[in-house]
Amino acid sequence: MSGPQADGAWARRGSRRGQRVLDAVALLLLLTLAAGAAWPIYASSQYLVVVAVAVLLGCGAAYAGTRWPPQRWWFAAPAAVAVYLVSVIPAAIPSSLWDLPHNLAYGLRQAIVAPVTAWKPLATVGLPVGSFEALLVPAYLVFLVTSAVGYTLVWRHPARVPLASLLTGGALTFGLVMGRSAPSESAIVLGRQLAQ
Repeated sequence: MSGPQADGAWARRGSRRGQRVLDAVALLLLLTLAAGAAWPIYASSQYLVVVAVAVLLGCGAAYAGTRWPPQRWWFAAPAAVAVYLVSVIPAAIPSSLWDLPHNLAYGLRQAIVAPVTAWKPLATVGLPVGSFEALLVPAYLVFLVTSAVGYTLVWRHPARVPLASLLTGGALTFGLVMGRSAPSESAIVLGRQLAQ
């Protein structure tokens, strides 16, 4: 293939690559917005570490998934669980690393049960919770799953990118629902009160 046909094929391939880069950047901006919405829940530097590690690992898992055929989900699922178990302890349960190896069993147990049990204390403990016990695990899971599925949609199924936006809406909802225990004060913009 040469001449105008080759130039057209390269242009289409370049525009698709450019669109995927734009979609990936837009997804990162939406994840950053969702992380900002959940900041009042934790308000700690460890929360920033949790979000960064979760998004990087989710993005990496999605990228690795583009290198495997879609029929290899049976290998990817256990690999994702193993990555979660290895990464959640240092990122979201840092107290389990204080007294190794004694607290490592505690951290592993919390990594397994916290996805189910940490939601209730997160909703009932006074805010901000910081890095108390395993309460960072829900945020870790939300951002890990959202980024992994979102970037998989961006890179493997570009026509389904709007679903990635809906997923980040779920992460944003996590921050908005869990982050407020009382109504916020009214906002004043340009000297005018906006809400009561």
